[in-house]
Amino acid sequence: MVGTLASSFLMVSLAESGSARVPVRAIRVEPQVVRGVISGMGSINCPRSLELGFEDLSCIAEVLVDEGDKVEQGMILAKLDNSVLAAEKRAAEAKLKSAEADVRFHMNEVEKKEKLLQKEAVSDTEVKKAKLELEKAEANVEMARAEIRTIETRLERRILRAPVTGVIAQRHLDVGAVISPGSNKVFTLIRCSDAYADLELGERFYSKVRPGQRVNVEIDALMGRKFQGILSRVGSQIDKKARTFKVRVGLPNPDLALRPGMFAKGEILVEETDGPVTVPSRAVLKGQSGKNYVFVVKDGVALQKAVIPGDRNGDALQIIKGLERGDIVVIEGQEQLANLEDVAVTMDDRD
Repeated sequence: MVGTLASSFLMVSLAESGSARVPVRAIRVEPQVVRGVISGMGSINCPRSLELGFEDLSCIAEVLVDEGDKVEQGMILAKLDNSVLAAEKRAAEAKLKSAEADVRFHMNEVEKKEKLLQKEAVSDTEVKKAKLELEKAEANVEMARAEIRTIETRLERRILRAPVTGVIAQRHLDVGAVISPGSNKVFTLIRCSDAYADLELGERFYSKVRPGQRVNVEIDALMGRKFQGILSRVGSQIDKKARTFKVRVGLPNPDLALRPGMFAKGEILVEETDGPVTVPSRAVLKGQSGKNYVFVVKDGVALQKAVIPGDRNGDALQIIKGLERGDIVVIEGQEQLANLEDVAVTMDDRD
């Protein structure tokens, strides 16, 4: 495995003192990072599921979602038949309209009586009686309005909405089903904005894992999409037959792509250590004696330094011995260099 090289280029330049320096390019070498990982397999789960149903008893008139659908909080999922309540509401609205007409009539009566009282054409008792009738009419208006509000509340209860954002895991009833006491469950909604993966690991790794470690989880069902999570729980029991134990990894799931039951492959990062440094293979030269060497730049001077190369991965060559972290190694122009020759350098970091 080849680590990341934090590198710098040495660009062509000439010393202003008048003495020519050999133009070269170079990199600053850093040890590759060796990551220790533990692999495990398991399934995706969601922390919570909700059973959704109606409070009122009636027949289901509409079902607006199906299994697997994503739903937002407040979204309408299903409706009950409202034909009876709709008729009751129309009757209550008619009653309200009649009551409001009575109020207008009795207001006019009170106004007439008060004018006649000023002319002493009616008694004070008749005025009080007219006002009492007006109060009764106003009370009837409030009663009619309260009745309409009650019906509207009942109508709202006959609309099933999603209490949270999630995914419909199961649909238990269809259009035409009768809601009755004990059988009012219509949907199972899972809340998966934060999912988790339950992974199984071999018991030999039990002492190496702990909560807080980073985990990369790959999902085959999502074309190998990877999720980064944190190990949140280590199981306390070892399976006697399989010789495995379980760990739980918390995973963010903002787009609800993760679904319960999906197969998950996880890699737990348990340690990071420095490995050998690497250089481009072209940087290593072979002397007449057959020994390998590179040119290391120090204080503007190229120093020939013997190295022992290791494994090669593409163009990257491990250096087992001879280089240290931070050494500046010439990667172009080294064929024309001699030991202790002056070179021109300009550092420019690269990944």
